[in-house]
Order: sequence, then structure tokens, then C-alpha cells
Amino acid sequence: METVFHDVKFALRVFRKSPIFTAVVLLTLALGIGANTAIFSIVNAVLLRPLPFRDSNQLEKITFSNPGVGLRDAPFSVPEFEDLKSRAGVFEEVSFRPRFRSGGHHQRWPVAPLLRRRPQYSRAHPPARQ
Repeated sequence: METVFHDVKFALRVFRKSPIFTAVVLLTLALGIGANTAIFSIVNAVLLRPLPFRDSNQLEKITFSNPGVGLRDAPFSVPEFEDLKSRAGVFEEVSFRPRFRSGGHHQRWPVAPLLRRRPQYSRAHPPARQ
């Protein structure tokens, strides 16, 4: 234990004698700790933490590819989706979020029941009127 105190005293003496070296050491430690924290936060949010839905391990994303035409991971159109939904016997529920506008407004499809969540409304997306 005494050697640790001697080592600490020696390090403090060196730091006191060369402030530029001290600044470089502190800056390196700060950048290393900050980068490590940022990378872990991203990995934790994206890979380690489960999705906030019940049975999230059963969610699947279905796309199709046609290499001859150059399509890769393309979303389904509405008629293709309706056909898939009518013949999807292995899935408990099928839903999708379109990436296009139709007739000047977004088409809305019920995704909240699929995820077993209540829909949350805002000013931008009020509930549908009866």
C-alpha cells in the first residue's frame, strides 16, 4: 500500500512540473471516457434493450426483393399487402406503415392493436372522427 502512495506522489510531482503533459493526459482521459459512454449508450439503446412492446421478439419485418429489376427490401403496395394479409395463416396479425401519400393525405393503417398498445394522439394526428 505504501508503494501506491509513493507512485501517486511521484505522478503528482510530474504533473506539477509539466502542465502541458498534464493537460494532454486529462484531455485524453476525458475523450476516452466520453467516447466510451457515447458508444455504450448507442449500443444499449439499439441492441441490448428490448423493444417497448409485449412479445417484441415475435415482431417481423416482411419485404420482398427482385434482383432482376433492382429491387431490394422493397415495401409492399396496398393491393400486395391486402393479398398477403388474406393469405397469412402463420401470422397472428399483419399490419404495415405505407411510405407514400395517396390523394393528398397519408393512409392510416391500424398498427397500435398489432403492438398491443393504445394509440397516442397529438395535435398533428388527432383521432379519427366517427
